[in-house]
Amino acid sequence: MSSRLSTIQFEGYFASELEKLALFFEAGLLRQDNRKLSVNPKRRLFVRGAGMIFDRFLAQPAISTYSRLI
Repeated sequence: MSSRLSTIQFEGYFASELEKLALFFEAGLLRQDNRKLSVNPKRRLFVRGAGMIFDRFLAQPAISTYSRLI
């Protein structure tokens, strides 16, 4: 059986996440170029908040089992 990697179109696949990250971009916390998202080094303490947007398990209703972001 042959395994092939599939390619995704980043902007389409993560469209809702990118929309939620708009405030991070506007505040200068994140930058996006053609191949990656970058965190402004001076604001790296906020990277957890941006990362949480991509966590599909946080979107599921459940009892909180993770630390809250201040």
